Amino acid sequence: MPELDILVISEDVSIKNLLKIAGFSTIYEVNMVEEALELIKKVKIDIIICDYRFLNDKCLVLLKKVKNSPEFTFLFYIILIDPSKKDLIPYFAEFGVDKVLEVPLSSEILRETIVDEFNRRIDKNSPEFHYLIGKRYLLLNEYELALKEFNTAIKLNKDFVKPYAEIAKILIKNEKFREAEDILKKALEINPLFIEANHLLGELYLSEKKYDLALDFFKKAFKLNSRNENRNLKIVEICIIKNM
Repeated sequence: MPELDILVISEDVSIKNLLKIAGFSTIYEVNMVEEALELIKKVKIDIIICDYRFLNDKCLVLLKKVKNSPEFTFLFYIILIDPSKKDLIPYFAEFGVDKVLEVPLSSEILRETIVDEFNRRIDKNSPEFHYLIGKRYLLLNEYELALKEFNTAIKLNKDFVKPYAEIAKILIKNEKFREAEDILKKALEINPLFIEANHLLGELYLSEKKYDLALDFFKKAFKLNSRNENRNLKIVEICIIKNM
């Protein structure tokens, strides 16, 4: 495995020490998201470890900025939480966090998490690799190339549900609603707890004014993650329409 550049955003100095014990040597450490944004403009970072215990939702502000940039496609984003915040894991997952780790943690767990995930990301025969390449093409508006990569990811592992949602987004953009509906339902057959597929079906049915179906899927997504304010407003909106 190549040398990895790791950025730690935390007030807890023990995280950097754990990384050193785990065998990582190129470690940058900052306390604020603003400092992190300045650093990643100058240094190619492979992994960001953001400590939610100190930064709260600022971790997600940074995540949104990097995940929307093609240059950071392969960046691995880890959030650290207190065990009492386990209920936030679905919220982080829907937001696009790659991994959530509870603190305290051992250097062994930290190393295993980083090495295993990074190896999957650089393995050109892995579904994760093709999914990430597809995401990069999607950000560049290269939809045909993105579709090719997402389909390759599914061929390599049909139970890997993330590419299904990305294909559906492209189909919806091209107004191929029934094809999008089919692939999202297929994803939910594989994993009924896949929040994004439930939400996208809600959006699709809402656009077609199929309010009962839209409400059903939005509610399913709400049960899995109640912190999505946009979805919560849509549920209220549908309830108002249905009662008019």
